[in-house]
Amino acid sequence: MIINLLHTNSNKQLHFVLFFIAKCNIFALDYIITVITTNKNNAQMKTANKQLQEWYSSLPRNQFQRIREEIIEQCGITRAIFYNWLQGITPIPCHLYAVINQIAGKEILSQENN
Repeated sequence: MIINLLHTNSNKQLHFVLFFIAKCNIFALDYIITVITTNKNNAQMKTANKQLQEWYSSLPRNQFQRIREEIIEQCGITRAIFYNWLQGITPIPCHLYAVINQIAGKEILSQENN
């Protein structure tokens, strides 16, 4: 169809085709930018979540419950959200990094990595 329109003598049709092609390219570019941004944000989220998961799994088993409950209480989250953080399903809000670091007694989550 586009090739047929390009072979016509109608400027109106040619302008429509060029507009259509330009519009498709804008949508494609917007989609590509969205995918790149989403992938970057997901990678950043995974870094923080992975850091939390690695630290939490390194704790002695007898501390799991106490630490989990302390994080849940001080961060104001549910147990489901805590486990979603550990599994990388939901991001850990940046403003809670300091709270988690304080509970950990060391810096496990940092703004520089995210």
